[in-house]
Amino acid sequence: AGRLILAEGGDSAGDLRALDLRSGKILPDRFDRPAPAANTLFDKVAISPDGKLVAAGSRAGQRPTVVIWDRQGGNAVALIREEGLELNGLAWDSAGTRLALAVDARVAVHAISPKPVPGPSRDFEKSEPAQPPAAVTAVEWLRDGRLAVGTASGRIQLWNPADDTLVRPAGGASSGPVRTLLATRDGKYLAGAGEDLTIRLWSFAGDRLTPIRVAGGFSHSERINTLAAFRDGPIL
Repeated sequence: AGRLILAEGGDSAGDLRALDLRSGKILPDRFDRPAPAANTLFDKVAISPDGKLVAAGSRAGQRPTVVIWDRQGGNAVALIREEGLELNGLAWDSAGTRLALAVDARVAVHAISPKPVPGPSRDFEKSEPAQPPAAVTAVEWLRDGRLAVGTASGRIQLWNPADDTLVRPAGGASSGPVRTLLATRDGKYLAGAGEDLTIRLWSFAGDRLTPIRVAGGFSHSERINTLAAFRDGPIL
């Protein structure tokens, strides 16, 4: 408790570090790398809902790679390597047993129990035939087991990996690439943001996303890369 897991940026080695939120100091925790990921630079982190597993994803320009560690011991317990050019996002499901990866214009789901087993995948280039191919730039699990998928075209789609059904809800769109998606724990709301400098909020029910207008708006001066919510309340 009281720790924040960070992926180092800049010109550093792209390693993971643990930060003590109370003291503000970097802890000596180590996250050992498996040999195939010895030179991988990480810039994406996702922690399983129970806090026991830490997944880190590779930077752009490297083969899409994810390493999963036991948070307590820092031991690597799983390695996932996908074919493609870029890993754009990763997300745990609510049970912490499945990990979704956004790779180029595709979403791939891996079961993690105890080792990764490739599951369903979907190519989203084919799901937008009237538009040029758009990379998948954000993924988020919903409470009902579907995935919210954001693309570089600004569209948000709902995909069910269980039966491969896809819904393109009206109102679920931004004016620029979607870089992050966040679903509330009660399953009622979805937030998204990215390169149009605006956080958008929708109420969520079934296959409908209804935009919620917020007084004063949620505009920023630079691209928004990540959204997070407090566990004990509806604060974004």
